[in-house]
Amino acid sequence: MYSKEQIKEKILSDQRWLERSVVAIYKLQTVSEQNHGSTELKNGIGFSGAHAHVCSYMAKWILKGNHLSGKYLDKAKKIMPHYTKQLERIANKRRK
Repeated sequence: MYSKEQIKEKILSDQRWLERSVVAIYKLQTVSEQNHGSTELKNGIGFSGAHAHVCSYMAKWILKGNHLSGKYLDKAKKIMPHYTKQLERIANKRRK
């Protein structure tokens, strides 16, 4: 079992964890949200409206086999700690 604190430490110190976390949250978005890089449902699942566009872009980049670097690596490190609650559920395979 991973705690939110452990997950935060991992995503800030291990690029593999960071990139996987971006993709994991992206996969929680609806198909429409993924296609538009937006948030349509206010359900506490997936990216917030403030992060949806840039994080969807990063997730698609990663899913093409690329790695984050430069400003996108920095942005992901700044943004992804906001999603530790969702990541904790994913890592520990819990629904809610």
